[in-house]
Amino acid sequence: MRQSIANCNRNMMGFQMKLSFFIVVLQLASILAQESVVGQACNKTAQCSTTCGKIIYCDNENITNAGVDCPASHPYCVTDVRADRCSNVEDPLRPECWKSHVTWNDFFCTDVGYFPDPKNCQNYYICSYDHILADIVPQRYECPPGHIFNYARNKECTRYVNPPASYCPNITCNSQEPSYAIVHPRDSSYYYFCMPHPMIPGDNYVPIMFRCDDGWTFNGRRCTFNCQREGRYSVKGSDTAYYECSYVNGRYEFTVEKCPKGFKFVQSIGFCQLQ
Repeated sequence: MRQSIANCNRNMMGFQMKLSFFIVVLQLASILAQESVVGQACNKTAQCSTTCGKIIYCDNENITNAGVDCPASHPYCVTDVRADRCSNVEDPLRPECWKSHVTWNDFFCTDVGYFPDPKNCQNYYICSYDHILADIVPQRYECPPGHIFNYARNKECTRYVNPPASYCPNITCNSQEPSYAIVHPRDSSYYYFCMPHPMIPGDNYVPIMFRCDDGWTFNGRRCTFNCQREGRYSVKGSDTAYYECSYVNGRYEFTVEKCPKGFKFVQSIGFCQLQ
């Protein structure tokens, strides 16, 4: 148990150091970002206007207009290396254009992949590596009306009108920071720590979400393998062994299988592949 607690503490310390570096990168990027104005040289095929929600198509020539409105389905203009673009997600480098404070500002990625929104079961986040920021950043997505994000069922939106409170937990943290990990109330493959908000001083704590590998669940101390749906899942510490999960007699069971000689197991496709 001491080893498990030590591993959790190391994860928290590593995340805090990484988060501090990420904030510095954002601040520097914001300072270096150039705003588009009429008459200024355009070094992209498309560039965000100084007016939020507008994009200028200038094709590497001088800017001659104030831009056109982004469509309602993608109302935010976000900066990119070769060409800026309209998006349905706010640009973390343009806080002046954020729709509200509680989006990117209150969710922080700890790994790549899908994460539930701690405060709204209709929303979810996909954390992916951003080459511009050189870090993992979140993108928020929203299920259609009458749907909720289903963690266990292939990470998809499932129709559910007026779900009970147990299906839509509002995870909040008080000013008393717990020294232990808390299992997510709806899906035990996720867990979180309550940590001080890195951008808002004072007694502001937010849930920082972590996740176990596919097929693994958090038991309060560490992630352990546990079949929750049919499929094949990699065995930690081996590139040739995998778990085969099957639904038998009303419950999930698993066996440990091994790829043929010269093959390795690839989790992304769920099959053995020639090395």
